[in-house]
Amino acid sequence: MYSNLHLQNWSISKKILIFACICFAGFAGQISPNSNQLTFVLQISNYANRTQADMLNTVAAALAGWMLGPFILVPWAALVGRSSIIFWSLIGTLACQIWAAKMTGPGDFIPFAISRAFCGVFGVIPAILGTGYIMDMFFLHQRGKAFAIFEVLIIFAVVGGGTLGGFIAEYDPWSEVFWWTVGPVGGAALAVFVFVEDTTFNRGLNAVQRPPLPKTWLSNRVATFFPGVKTQADVPSKRAAVFVSSQSSTSPLTRQSS
Repeated sequence: MYSNLHLQNWSISKKILIFACICFAGFAGQISPNSNQLTFVLQISNYANRTQADMLNTVAAALAGWMLGPFILVPWAALVGRSSIIFWSLIGTLACQIWAAKMTGPGDFIPFAISRAFCGVFGVIPAILGTGYIMDMFFLHQRGKAFAIFEVLIIFAVVGGGTLGGFIAEYDPWSEVFWWTVGPVGGAALAVFVFVEDTTFNRGLNAVQRPPLPKTWLSNRVATFFPGVKTQADVPSKRAAVFVSSQSSTSPLTRQSS
């Protein structure tokens, strides 16, 4: 049967490979929503009857998506697994970056703003779900270093995405601040698809665990990502699992009386 101890006993090389892919995914996802954070003023003349405040609102839309994304998508990991949510979130981020880069017409402001909001929703997800792999794969004494590496990369991505965009826009058209992220995001999606294995494990007492996934690579990828329901235990009501997960992510923590 599938066990947490088995995951932690994976070879260190396998753990590091999966961890590196998740770190890359978190980094690529986080650099995307704030791509034009420092360059939005260059877009003002591109859109008809738009002001600096209007363009600043596109940055705010991405930040709003950043905050809203976990509440919308993270609970669905209870249905299809973390790996599937991360992979498809990267695909969504990639599509949004291309969408934004193509919105160069005078009347494209509204579609551009919408693309930024959706990019925030998708881009934040790998950084949120990535910590679960650390908990599942690494022993307690290894988790501190893993968390430190992961969080430093996420912080660097949040700060560096807009900063790199500013340097790029100094010499190239403003649309390039979106185009340059296509490579990292696409590469991260490919790395997740090829190398990341599902590590879901329910630690609840007498919890129902899912059956082992197929061992052949292609069958395993199909089971993991299309859409991923086979990575989760076959419980009576998976909709209820999503509801419970959503409630736990939005409810405040309270101290129980002894």
